[in-house]
Amino acid sequence: MKKKRTWLKVFLIIVGVLLFLAVLAVVLGLLYINSKLNLMSRPVGTVGTPSPSQMLEFSIENTDVMPEDYTGEILNPEDIEWETLPDAPIETEEDIVNILLIGADREVGGRSRSDAMILCTYNRKDGTLLFTSFMRDMYLPIPGYADNRINASYFFGGIPLLNKCIYQNFGIEIDGNFLVDFDSFINVIDAVDGVDITLTAAEADYMNNPGRWFPEDRYLAGTFREGVNRLNGVAALSYARNRSIGMWDFTRTERQRNVLSSLFNRCKQMSISQLDSLLDELLPLVTTDMSNGEIIDLAVSVIPDISSISVNTHRIPADGLCRDAWVSGMAVLIPDLERSRQQLEALIFGEQLEETP
Repeated sequence: MKKKRTWLKVFLIIVGVLLFLAVLAVVLGLLYINSKLNLMSRPVGTVGTPSPSQMLEFSIENTDVMPEDYTGEILNPEDIEWETLPDAPIETEEDIVNILLIGADREVGGRSRSDAMILCTYNRKDGTLLFTSFMRDMYLPIPGYADNRINASYFFGGIPLLNKCIYQNFGIEIDGNFLVDFDSFINVIDAVDGVDITLTAAEADYMNNPGRWFPEDRYLAGTFREGVNRLNGVAALSYARNRSIGMWDFTRTERQRNVLSSLFNRCKQMSISQLDSLLDELLPLVTTDMSNGEIIDLAVSVIPDISSISVNTHRIPADGLCRDAWVSGMAVLIPDLERSRQQLEALIFGEQLEETP
């Protein structure tokens, strides 16, 4: 009997030690993960209302020169009638997460515009990742301000106003945001040793011109060719911002999604140790409004399936769902908001897209 009690005591001690070690491992793991995530910046306070001088400088920067052969509509802001959208947002499911990736341009009077806005929709249920670009020249009602290009909303009120603008016009509630500026974008691409991009002959010729992007000594001018190219950070930024080849911002947003897809594929091929080292380089370059807990919850659902996730891309507005116009000195795209909202809802739920005329 005494021998049995001794073995029971030993067994309980072993179980207790194992439980302690398990709890310790979890605690240390969470501390380690949090230390990594704390490398990211968080928005501090509110952006505040732009000053009159900032608004004036923004207006000057935002004014285009009308081409002599311009054939689009020339409108006054009051000529545009907006569709009345439902008050309720697009209903999503717990398995669907909408993250907005924001690329900010160079500062204008201490502020910046959102040069790239890509909605990343991850569907946990079917393991799909959708990249949807919001075209920066899209002309929209901006809450609290006069109608303007969508990228002006970030200049006026930062991430909160940009999210509010997307919600008001498209009914999408953003679950979190990640922001990088031009310099950070370059460093992110260099950190993964570049991205593989297929260039057309015209794109290669465009990029082979010396002085296409700063710094010139890192640009590799003259080395680009038709077909697959490995682009470093400076070259990838030049490629992603190219509006001269193709259909202006339509093709430019496609290039941005190409870079993002290639970056995602590069990360998928890395080992755990490589990804760990990569995080040390990348996270300090990123600003987010998500908490560590929210990011961990998202990572837990994504990482186990990362190698099998399929990526699709789209843009808003789609072909046939907008019209060219010249408004208040700006070349803009006026979207069909009702049908664009319907298409975006179909994309998020993986449904068949409605045919456009």
